[in-house]
Amino acid sequence: MLSNKKIANILLPAILIFLLGQTGCSQTPTASEILKRALSAMGNATSYQLDSNVIWTYTTIGGTAPGKSSIIWIGNTLADTANKALHKSMNIESTDLSGDKTHWTVENYLAADYAYVKANSDLGRSNTFNVWYKSKSSDEGWTGVNQIAELIGLMKTSNNSTLNGSEKTAGIDCYILDIQPSISAIADWVGTQFQGYGGIDYSTAPFLGGRDNYLKDFKSGSFKIWIAKDGYLVIKAVVNPHFEATPQDLGVTAQTMEYSGFDKVTSDFQGELNFTKYNQPVSIQPPPDSIVTSR
Repeated sequence: MLSNKKIANILLPAILIFLLGQTGCSQTPTASEILKRALSAMGNATSYQLDSNVIWTYTTIGGTAPGKSSIIWIGNTLADTANKALHKSMNIESTDLSGDKTHWTVENYLAADYAYVKANSDLGRSNTFNVWYKSKSSDEGWTGVNQIAELIGLMKTSNNSTLNGSEKTAGIDCYILDIQPSISAIADWVGTQFQGYGGIDYSTAPFLGGRDNYLKDFKSGSFKIWIAKDGYLVIKAVVNPHFEATPQDLGVTAQTMEYSGFDKVTSDFQGELNFTKYNQPVSIQPPPDSIVTSR
């Protein structure tokens, strides 16, 4: 009969091997591994729903007429990436330097190589409001509205990613990653946020905008993504780039521009993107031609 000591000598190595194996299985993947898996999962997504909230604040600092204006874009998008189709509704609020606000509602469809848009505003009555317009679309048009593609661009070009813990968001266990995308990808993301409605007041300083300015005037930003532990799809992204420029950066001199002096202008974006309903059946039904005005 085996003694207790001999039994312990037999069982202890087996227990240690089992525990070590369990520890290995539960190890948290590295930030780069999580990012790689998320890129694969996002690249294979066939559909998604997106709720977005993006605030753009434009500030003139110094000079005789400092001020701040802003635009808020609140949107809901249902996208069929497999067929390059989507339906998006958007509420927009713009605030000018005096604090006056203007509201817009915009609805878009993209389907079967055509784009459809209808807009309304509290600016007043217009025969261009609340009317469906239809125009031929292109691959570039799809790229400009497919937020997954732009998010993949931010993730793919990140030269540094850090795992910043984990938490539940929308009831889903997620890894939290801080990433640092390329300035080029940041400029592309900013460009896709503009909806063509709601104006910024540039009367006190020149426009700090456009891809070239964004490339050279990016100063800082935070970029954070929440990635599902099960499946590695992005559930949430927060994108906050900051741009600023002096008169010299924008090529302004007292002789070439009529603006009443300023020290600098800043352009800030605060974007939150919440993704749900990945890879679900989607039906995108644009308005019938009977109610559409063709361009």
